[in-house]
Amino acid sequence: MSTRPPPRTLTVLSRQSLSPSMIRVSLGGPGLAGFPPDFAGGYVKLMLAPATAGSKPVIRTYTIRHQAEDAIAIDFALHGGEAAGPATRWALSATPGDTIEVGGPGLPKPLPQGRDFYLVAGDMTALPAIGVNLEALPADARGFAAI
Repeated sequence: MSTRPPPRTLTVLSRQSLSPSMIRVSLGGPGLAGFPPDFAGGYVKLMLAPATAGSKPVIRTYTIRHQAEDAIAIDFALHGGEAAGPATRWALSATPGDTIEVGGPGLPKPLPQGRDFYLVAGDMTALPAIGVNLEALPADARGFAAI
């Protein structure tokens, strides 16, 4: 028996271009009530399409890049052409007032504290998690990030 809470319905508050290859969608509304505070770096499951006869639901997992009292921000790497998947297509078409079912949140996975040196690597899709983790390090942390 599953102990997962039911998905919440969140509303698109805004969509912002961060770069030619990255877009941010902010989600909030009444469905955010009871969302745990300080979950930047955690994740949510975006339910992009429900199950239909003969197919599974389309669900993608995304890092919470920023969190405010009334919104969470999700960053999407924009894969162009035929490489654009369901999440990229959704993010590009999302407009304020649209709704989406969201599962979670899952716990953040911060970098360990107190290390002498950090090596962090990832591709463009890892930028939200990398950004949250680097921002959480102390100002005197040393290391190298390869993106």
